[in-house]
Amino acid sequence: LVYLTDYISASNIPLIVLTLVVPVLIGFTVGHATAAATIIYPLFVTLVPPGAESVIYLSLVYSIMLYGYILSPLHLCLLVSNEYFGASFWESYRLLAPLLTIFLVAAIVQALLLL
Repeated sequence: LVYLTDYISASNIPLIVLTLVVPVLIGFTVGHATAAATIIYPLFVTLVPPGAESVIYLSLVYSIMLYGYILSPLHLCLLVSNEYFGASFWESYRLLAPLLTIFLVAAIVQALLLL
C-alpha cells in the first residue's frame, strides 16, 4: 500500500480528481459497499492530508463510491429486484439515474462548500 500511495503521489494527479474518479470505478466494479470501502479507505486515508479537510474528502469518497455501487450491475439488491419484478436493467437505470445524479451533485456541492 505504501508503494501504491507513493506512486499515486508522484503522478501529480490532483486529489480532487482522484476523489471523483477512483471511488466510482471501485464501487461499480465491486458492486458491494463494504468491499468497496475496504479497498478505498486505506488508500485515501494515506493520500488525504490530515486535518479538518480529511473528513470532507473521505465523506465525498464514500458518497461517490455509493454512486458507483448503486449503478453496478453486480449490486445484489438491484439484481434480485429486477429478477423478482421482471424489470430490465435499462428500466431500472432510467429510474435511478436522475435520483443518483441529484445525490452526486449534492455530495459534490456540499464538499466544495465545506472545503
